[in-house]
Amino acid sequence: MLQLPDAKKMSATDVIKSGRLKGLPNVKPYNCPVLALAGKYEDVLAECDKADVPGNPDFAALGRLGRKMDRIAERASWLSPKSFEGAAFQIMLASAQPGLIAHGTTEDIKREATKRIQRLLYRALERLDVGAAADTFPLTRACHVPERCDQRIKSQQGAL
Repeated sequence: MLQLPDAKKMSATDVIKSGRLKGLPNVKPYNCPVLALAGKYEDVLAECDKADVPGNPDFAALGRLGRKMDRIAERASWLSPKSFEGAAFQIMLASAQPGLIAHGTTEDIKREATKRIQRLLYRALERLDVGAAADTFPLTRACHVPERCDQRIKSQQGAL
């Protein structure tokens, strides 16, 4: 069973929609598409906690919710965050992917998890504005921040 903090009167999605985030009173999901997904992910985790009853877990519900979390993570990996919280959420999602690589049931699942890590971190770095770091470490950026994670580059190359 997950050890989640006690839920307040509002769900995570409601808190994000209301703009009541610590230090960011004006950030709304329409400003940051990743934040909207983060709220949904939090709500799914709360459902997982309810389904994971000690001694009598609802495995069907946990499987369904796990697939839902996976779909949210996949969608988040293709979006550019507009807030630091959105970037932090993407980094948190990336940190969960090595489990799929280590314990994935098929090579396709392992390969997709690897690609998702790259996309999530690429997008988070994009928001964190690594311009100064890119100037300081241009070879590291060229080697470890692959352009293949950016769909926009692929679409521009296709247009040439």
